[in-house]
Amino acid sequence: MREAPVATIPSPREIGGSSSEALAAFLDDFLAAGARAAIVLPDGLAISLLSVIERRGLRVPEDFAIVAYDDEIASLASVPLTAIAPPKAAVGRRALETCFMRLESRDASPSHRIALAPSLTLREST
Repeated sequence: MREAPVATIPSPREIGGSSSEALAAFLDDFLAAGARAAIVLPDGLAISLLSVIERRGLRVPEDFAIVAYDDEIASLASVPLTAIAPPKAAVGRRALETCFMRLESRDASPSHRIALAPSLTLREST
């Protein structure tokens, strides 16, 4: 199995251009590496990448698939984006519960890790 490329979208300052140019450079690198899909966060950046892809005449998801992370506005894109949504309310609730528990115990109880799984909403971009 071929390993998927991992990349970070360069900031406009890094390339001396606009965010659209940064996204175009990212897309060039991904396509050159043979990638045909990306997980992009946050949603707004995923929607901007979709615009760059469409301006190139590529089709989503046929030529390039996009999965957004956050799912705040992903459904509003010209091609509604499949999205991963973190359980924000549950994270906040668990953080408060943990704070209250530690305040009530008044001791140096050990830290612990809590894992809360995100949800996936399938839409037209994959």
